[in-house]
Amino acid sequence: MVSQTSYERRSKRIEITLIVVGLIVLFFCLPYAITGDGYIRFRALRRLVNADRVVSMAYSMIGPLFALPLWPLGKVYQSAEWWIARFNFFVFTAGLLFFYRLLRDRIDGAVVRRFLLILMFASMFPNHLKDFYGEVFTAVVVGVAVLATQLGSPRWGWSGMVVGAVNTPASMVGLGATSVSQTVTRRRFRFLLVPIAGVLLVLAESWIRRGSPWLSGYEGNAGAETILTYSGRPGFSYPLLFGLLSLLFSFGKGLVFFAPGLLLSFTGAMSSLPEKLARCYRLWLWFLAGMLVVYAKWWAWYGGWTWGPRFLLFAAIPAAFALAVSLERTERSVSKNLLLLGILTLSFWVGMSGAVFGLGGLEDCRAADYEFLCWYVPEFSALWRPFVVGLPLEGKGVVSLAYGLVVFVYLAVPVVGMLGRAASEGLGVAGAYLRSGRWGF
Repeated sequence: MVSQTSYERRSKRIEITLIVVGLIVLFFCLPYAITGDGYIRFRALRRLVNADRVVSMAYSMIGPLFALPLWPLGKVYQSAEWWIARFNFFVFTAGLLFFYRLLRDRIDGAVVRRFLLILMFASMFPNHLKDFYGEVFTAVVVGVAVLATQLGSPRWGWSGMVVGAVNTPASMVGLGATSVSQTVTRRRFRFLLVPIAGVLLVLAESWIRRGSPWLSGYEGNAGAETILTYSGRPGFSYPLLFGLLSLLFSFGKGLVFFAPGLLLSFTGAMSSLPEKLARCYRLWLWFLAGMLVVYAKWWAWYGGWTWGPRFLLFAAIPAAFALAVSLERTERSVSKNLLLLGILTLSFWVGMSGAVFGLGGLEDCRAADYEFLCWYVPEFSALWRPFVVGLPLEGKGVVSLAYGLVVFVYLAVPVVGMLGRAASEGLGVAGAYLRSGRWGF
């Protein structure tokens, strides 16, 4: 009989292997490209490198500046564009390392490793790693920094939160929410200096790059006027209630479908977390809540021609953590295990469909008059479209999907085992009742 210690060592080796090989699969099999807003960032970086000129684009240069060390590698292998396209992969990998270092002594190592595996293959991250958009940098830096404020160095943690949030100025509301939460919890007004520092840095960047601290680059920004009631309006003109409903529950953009692990946030497993970890998780949720509120009001709350709730990538972090904790602390309840297995399955499909299929089969939604189909109609959701139109699989896509399935099976086995034992016990009780002989008309 294998001892518990031997079992834990074997599980650790398997999980570390899955993580390392998984990173190799993500690096070589994801279809990297620089498109859309990512290309605007790349072009600004190229102009900065080649002409020593600051470009006044609408997006922050904070994240792109961190990509500068990759630029010279283009002279050694492939091109600068090839390396910059993979910048978010390197940010994500560094984030996994920091997550592990900060969490390994605070909670069971199995939870940490499964948290990393879920982020890699059962979250919105795989899709976002493929381009040079700014959401990965903000999500990873802020996610790690929140842990550092409670589990590592608070000074570096709060500084990291400011840097990550400044990269996405709209996340100042999330930064403010976390700071107010800490102010109330710790009864120290110094935490309010954090969002103030963030706002000052945003204003300073606008001043340096656009000539005025009050110019955001989004002046007059609006979408096309369509049949939708609130279309064509600029800025934060969308009704808050409708924005929240759409970001939470719409088939093509809703967090309920793209980050289902959030449904486990207030379960018994999460309530048993050590106080410091529980505080970290609450800060993650406060940051997410702030982002939800601000983007629910934005006219382009849906994120444009992108897969899933683009602006809310950060939600993948608390969702993955809640799922990892719940997997480690399974209960005997059949209904709870069925729910857990369902959430795990959907989470893996989110990761794999985003990595392999992306926006395939949704070309009809590119026209402004039909965009809303991909937001609200189930058969036009990026999650379900592959089943509707039967998208073909290519070589690298097959590898990604197959490896994701291996990780899914590994994580699902304990839950399936619990359900199997419950079913066996139920059949045993039913069999005993049938054999009791108490049957008749």
